[in-house]
Amino acid sequence: MTMSTRMQLVCPVGALLACFTVVMLTTGCDDKIERKIGAMTAKSVESQYKVLDDPLLSNWIDTAGHTLVGYSMRQSIPYVFKVLDTDLVNAFAAPYGHIYVTTGLLEFADSEDEVLGVIGHEIGHVVHRHSMSSVKRSFLYNIGLALLGGSSQSMADVAGIGLGLLSLKYSRNNEYEADDMGRKLSFAAMYDPRGNIDFFDKLMQKHEKKKPSSIEVMFRTHPATSDRIARQRAMPELSQGNATALLTAGRGYAQRYQLKRAEDLLAKAAQFSPNDPTTHLALADVQLARGQFAQATKTYETASTLRQGVYAAAGRELAAGSEPTFLATATPQQSARAGALLADATQASKQSGIVVSQAGLRAETIGTSLQPTVAGAHSIIDNLFGLSDLQPDISATSQSVVTYANGVVNQAVEPVYSVERQRENLLRDAETIRGSGAALADCLRAIQQGRAPAEDLAVIQRTLDESRRALDDIRAAITELERAGPAVKTAEQAARDATRYIDRIMRGDDTVSTLRFAQQAAQVTEARALAALAATQKAKKLSQRAAIRALVARINTAAIGTSAQTRENLDGLVAHFTLRPPRDVAQLRASGLGYGDAALVLATVKGTNTKPEELTSAGYGTLSMVDQVTAAGARTDGAQIIMKYLAHALEYETES
Repeated sequence: MTMSTRMQLVCPVGALLACFTVVMLTTGCDDKIERKIGAMTAKSVESQYKVLDDPLLSNWIDTAGHTLVGYSMRQSIPYVFKVLDTDLVNAFAAPYGHIYVTTGLLEFADSEDEVLGVIGHEIGHVVHRHSMSSVKRSFLYNIGLALLGGSSQSMADVAGIGLGLLSLKYSRNNEYEADDMGRKLSFAAMYDPRGNIDFFDKLMQKHEKKKPSSIEVMFRTHPATSDRIARQRAMPELSQGNATALLTAGRGYAQRYQLKRAEDLLAKAAQFSPNDPTTHLALADVQLARGQFAQATKTYETASTLRQGVYAAAGRELAAGSEPTFLATATPQQSARAGALLADATQASKQSGIVVSQAGLRAETIGTSLQPTVAGAHSIIDNLFGLSDLQPDISATSQSVVTYANGVVNQAVEPVYSVERQRENLLRDAETIRGSGAALADCLRAIQQGRAPAEDLAVIQRTLDESRRALDDIRAAITELERAGPAVKTAEQAARDATRYIDRIMRGDDTVSTLRFAQQAAQVTEARALAALAATQKAKKLSQRAAIRALVARINTAAIGTSAQTRENLDGLVAHFTLRPPRDVAQLRASGLGYGDAALVLATVKGTNTKPEELTSAGYGTLSMVDQVTAAGARTDGAQIIMKYLAHALEYETES
């Protein structure tokens, strides 16, 4: 490399920023170069962001990714799926099968179908070699050749090849192809292809209404335009009148123990394809699994008529079945206990209402005070995206200064994303606790009046206790967010100063004095960024604990009062998300845990040296399971994401 090189600043997919040598080549591209550039990308990304070390979530993402790859047209390369620990909402594909999703994106999604759609989209970019097509037209291809030939191994070039690829923009046709691939892969794997539409719909609405900086980069690099969404809605796999598509999605939900969703789709499929015995048979199987014997018998008879009596025997056997039963109603002692718990639930509901009101006001104050800071983060992103097309002649020294400055600017903007997300999550969790308290009170009244079984009184007690702890964590987290505000503001202000110097250098002003001031600005930014990150981490820890407590309460509450048949299905649903056999869920429930408690234990136990029964063997009756698994050294950030998807699915299954 010469001392004077042509540089291009690339913006972040995740505020990942760097400068690179630019020499445009027109030579061809092959797998060897793609493999090398992919490896450099992975090295660069993982040096900038921490890869989440959570056994369950990592395994879950890897399993989902490779399930989709199994239906793709490019299976000859080694795909790698990893989760980056950042509040930034993003996902991206590097060449040669390196695919990353952020915890911010996973928390933004509501269901596994949304996540599978996003991963399928990124696989589409790899399958069609979109990254490499863009690289061939850019400066990065030359760096790849230099690295491949061994003529350059500088850290700046290694960082450049990785970070630069993350900000390559795809053409509209590229995005259409990736959209199509994501839809087709989800459908082939029997996931609901509407998930990707739901995700981008939500992304678009959020951007239009609130414009949080945490989604700005993804919105720019993956524009959720209305025409893209409309185009996907028009595809046959998403047609509400396509019986084959409805049958496939319905069967997929059934395999994942989401039987109510399966029944809804299969019933529609039967309407659109009334003479197809296969559809009626699939619907009858789901009705039987849900304990709906009368409906299942009728549907089997329809299928039998359509296929000349093949299912008659099954129909007669079902006719002898019975509808789901519940345990006996409460004894006088249980009624008295329900009354005492009802008083507790009523008080807790009032308290949660107060916390929701106070949290809302305090969160609004935090949001108002940080509006200039959020606007500043947008300004930084806008500025850097605007600079991304520049290719000035700058020295190697200038390259080093800008690369360093870019890195610390990235660090300084991260706390802004964190505060935005924590603020929203705390309000969400306070509302969850209030809703859970009201539902528990209704259950307790029904038990008192003999309209519901008393088998769940112990779980209700545990849920009320966990809810109170969640409210305490919410209050403490908001206090820490208030304290973190000044540090976040000063870090963002320093980042704006550093960005201005980056702008000057990239526009050709790389005098000695400019470089000196840029270096100083970057050092100040780094110090303030580290202070802001430390300040927000205190709040984030409390926020995450409040979130996992709220999820335990939410899942416990949704399953209270359900029939034995429904609980057998819910055992399978929890097992699906925690990658455990259903019997493990049933055993934990038999020990007195609710579904939320059981899900938490199974979702975290893989990260400890303990077995599920060891976590629940001592003191669990009085100790929160969140506190219990934390004391055992388990991380709950991955469990929080998985349990959010579980809660979304389980609530749908149990709603009347």
